[in-house]
Amino acid sequence: MRFNILLLFLFFCASIFIFSCSSTRTYKRVNNVIYPEYRLPDDTKQLVLLNSIQEKTPRNSYTRERFASTGDTEERTDYEFGAKGKSGYMIDRLESAMKRGNFYLIKEASSSTNETVKWDKNNVENYAGDGDVLVVLENFTSDYDFNSKKIRKHQLDQSGNDYYVNAQEASRLYKVNSQWGVYDGSTGEQLFDLHDSGEKFIKTQGLQKDQTIEKLDSISRGLERFLIDSIAQSFSRMIMPEKIFDTWSYYRKGSDALEEGNKYMELDKLEDAESIYRRGIRGADEEEKAKLYYNIAIIKDIMGDLEAAFNYAEKAVLTDDKSLHKSFYEKVKLKKEISGR
Repeated sequence: MRFNILLLFLFFCASIFIFSCSSTRTYKRVNNVIYPEYRLPDDTKQLVLLNSIQEKTPRNSYTRERFASTGDTEERTDYEFGAKGKSGYMIDRLESAMKRGNFYLIKEASSSTNETVKWDKNNVENYAGDGDVLVVLENFTSDYDFNSKKIRKHQLDQSGNDYYVNAQEASRLYKVNSQWGVYDGSTGEQLFDLHDSGEKFIKTQGLQKDQTIEKLDSISRGLERFLIDSIAQSFSRMIMPEKIFDTWSYYRKGSDALEEGNKYMELDKLEDAESIYRRGIRGADEEEKAKLYYNIAIIKDIMGDLEAAFNYAEKAVLTDDKSLHKSFYEKVKLKKEISGR
């Protein structure tokens, strides 16, 4: 009986926590911008991505040479999925990685899928203009070194006697390499010539050669994509600034005033949101009133008015001493002590 009551109590606490989290939202403000080593021009408005490598296969139909070991000879056959033709996928992953930065408009250079992109470093203006930076994938390789050999594997038979069988061992070292040219669209000059690469070694063994190789291929399918995604993100970090945010958690649900004020918080209209919260205090019950006091305290802290933020944070705690209210009250109190106010 006591155990069941305890479970109900824990479930109730978890429900309150989940509801509390879903009823709040984070307000973010840029506190600092960290620029990488390869800094783009300050007037950059747009990044234009260009794949200068001629695609030998359709964009979504990749092929790769498969090495099938037969004794001392190697036979090469082609089958679907593989390294060739991945330059298009590489540009897609780079575009996705860069868009997460929210600094510039990102777009691919327009060209017909049926024509060869004839990249010429002397004709940057064909792809980019003033305020643009042109990012060109100038070289890309994705391949593997394959090794397969027989090994002697120790086994026990049904009687428990020792015997040895021939087993097959296979390994692949995946290699992904990319070379990028970064150009100033305003001047046509090359800003950076950057190289990035990654590699991963995988190994497996089985009782039959084909089983071993097929198992390795199965593992490799995800591995190659993982490496390409990593290279795209790595290059993005080389040239994209990073925003450092100050964050505040505020209530967005719980009363009409909180929901209405949230609309203005999302638009960064803090004074309008504050007016709505103040009007909502009249006639609100204790729980709603504490949330409104808390949100006003948040706004005052964002605006740098520590004295008012402290006063409203204190009112929130005195009205409803939730851990969220207490935590913010202590933070503002510490800020006041540090600032000497």
